[in-house]
Amino acid sequence: MELTKDQTRKIERFLNNNNITYVDIRLETYDHIVTDIEEKIETQNMSFDNAFSTVTNSWKRHIKETSSFYFGMHYDAPKMVIEKAKKSFKKFYFLYMLAYFFPLVFIQYLKVPIVIDVVNTIFPLIQIIGVCATFFFIFLMIKKWKSKEKTTYSFILRTQTASLTFGLIITCKFLFTDIIDDVSTNAIWIAFNFAFLTSAYIYYTFYKKHIEALKTYKIS
Repeated sequence: MELTKDQTRKIERFLNNNNITYVDIRLETYDHIVTDIEEKIETQNMSFDNAFSTVTNSWKRHIKETSSFYFGMHYDAPKMVIEKAKKSFKKFYFLYMLAYFFPLVFIQYLKVPIVIDVVNTIFPLIQIIGVCATFFFIFLMIKKWKSKEKTTYSFILRTQTASLTFGLIITCKFLFTDIIDDVSTNAIWIAFNFAFLTSAYIYYTFYKKHIEALKTYKIS
């Protein structure tokens, strides 16, 4: 059987009330709920209200608000959004950690000469790239804010916006203070710069995924 408009609107309200407003999650969830309700009405001779109650109750554990240490415990979203976001973001999280701890380990603690020499050579360029990345980060944030639709990837982007603070610090230090001459004595600052560049790369990657998701679901 096919559900009436009033019945489908009730499903829509259920999704809205439970923050299932992420387009890449919402459409799939809506289709599953409709299919499950229609099946119960046809095969178990349930009324719509009973079928609706049964199906939506079974979905509550998937849509309850939760968080993850990958994004910060103060960023909540439905569990199914968090789970999908974690699958997409996990490898980037470890890339970010690697970018930060690599300079600390190899420069500050192990004092590997070849690493120190290479970083000494390229660090002035790294700082310039960091300044450019800051303005690029701001550009992407503005473009993302203009898009009112939400995806799992826009949730990830929202959790990464604090990284811009690091870019602004890097930019101010580059423009108004002396450039570092010896990286071996500034491993923490080196790590700070590498971590921000990685953050900018992550933000760009998930911004592209957000736009691609909107195109996939034909949302401009």
